[in-house]
Amino acid sequence: MFSFLQNSSSLTAFTYKIELSERSLQEKVSAMMPLEKKQYLFALRLSEPKLELINASNQIGFYTHIDLIAPGGLKFGGRGQVLGALRYEAGRGELYIDAPKLKGLEIDWLPKRLASLVANLAEPLLATASKKYPIYRLRDDSATHQLAKSTLKSIRIVDHKLVLTLGIFKILHI
Repeated sequence: MFSFLQNSSSLTAFTYKIELSERSLQEKVSAMMPLEKKQYLFALRLSEPKLELINASNQIGFYTHIDLIAPGGLKFGGRGQVLGALRYEAGRGELYIDAPKLKGLEIDWLPKRLASLVANLAEPLLATASKKYPIYRLRDDSATHQLAKSTLKSIRIVDHKLVLTLGIFKILHI
């Protein structure tokens, strides 16, 4: 969607808005799963993400299923919420989940004192994956996307949609 803006300084700018639904972003987050890590005799698996765009905090989040295998073959299952900010890489025209944190961790039958172990295993795994897999990429085959790549104006979450506002060019009136 294009819009034409004019302010009191006679500066005119074209903006281009891209609206992304939770459903379209869900596909990208699902593609990066499952995530697995083995460390300290523990094996961790994150899977089945359920994406949520959070209007109030302008964050992206997803609920994930968590499986933990402890020494002795003990298996634990549970869930947690991953929350992160949104980061745009202008050079690549890509949008990433930035600094993901695991919140609201609930692992059935796991002693509370071991919950921090799960978070310590999960957060670096999530950080690595979120740097590697963009949740959105501007298209290289679109002239509009190519022009807009380096001119991100804002990233907002409105009505559970991710709205990217990009500036295309500016014209000064004489």
